[in-house]
Amino acid sequence: MSKIWITSVVALLLVVRSACADSIWALEANGILREINPATGGQIAQHTLVGGAIGYGGLAYGEGYLWAAHTNGVLQKFDVATSAQSTSHTLPGGGPYVGLGFGDGYLWALEHNGILRKINPGTGGQVSEHTLGGGTLYSGLAFGESCLWAVESNGILRKINPTNGVQEGSEHTLMSSIGGLAVGEQLVWAIAGDGVLRRYNITNFTEYGSSFALAGGSYTGLEYIPEPAGVLLCGLAVLWGRFKA
Repeated sequence: MSKIWITSVVALLLVVRSACADSIWALEANGILREINPATGGQIAQHTLVGGAIGYGGLAYGEGYLWAAHTNGVLQKFDVATSAQSTSHTLPGGGPYVGLGFGDGYLWALEHNGILRKINPGTGGQVSEHTLGGGTLYSGLAFGESCLWAVESNGILRKINPTNGVQEGSEHTLMSSIGGLAVGEQLVWAIAGDGVLRRYNITNFTEYGSSFALAGGSYTGLEYIPEPAGVLLCGLAVLWGRFKA
């Protein structure tokens, strides 16, 4: 068995593992997008979204894409499988946008003043609008466990009913200066602007495990992508795509 063949097989297995495992994605304001191993906090890959000079303010995953919002509302789509990018729609409203969530077939966009918009991802049109309560400006949004989660800049986290925009239960206090929010593995993930990534139990909101320190800074978006339900099919699809190429 040749060393070249063994090296090729190992490389393909690493590709499959990366493409078919759960991951955390962190976005900086300048468009630097980092794929992170959620178990170790180690960086898997790095990409650069176009238009970073405008500034980004939100990240969400849905329909095979990462959706990133410029603070002015222009949406950028990043294909997780191919890394291809395309400009999508422009969100309504004045912004600045600070958070995105994707769930129930819709994209959810949050402005810093608490205006929450439900968006049709196919057309970019607004379906509904709600105004969240709270005393300070918002800094992040996530969709998970069939609910929306919105966090203020002071770390106050609110669970929001996506149907009517009403807060459910009591608010909880996370760390301050949160730049991005995600939900996955029964955890709430929060990243500070300086790159400190923390996890909180979704049942009692105590901190889970140790924090991670990511490279870079000025983070404004975070998203958790779960492992595909059909891991074997995912692996075969990735391998087939590689062999076709």
